[in-house]
Amino acid sequence: MILKIATFDIKEQSIGFRESPLFTQWRAILSPHFQNPPIAEHFQTINKI
Repeated sequence: MILKIATFDIKEQSIGFRESPLFTQWRAILSPHFQNPPIAEHFQTINKI
């Protein structure tokens, strides 16, 4: 499963989303279906064509 979250600020995603009540609900619903703990990777666009 791939979950893509597009944000302008890494703190917005890592702190704002992960510390929100909705994240707790989201994690409770989905975590039983995870085969392994989720892996977070961050990317930054360096050139738009």
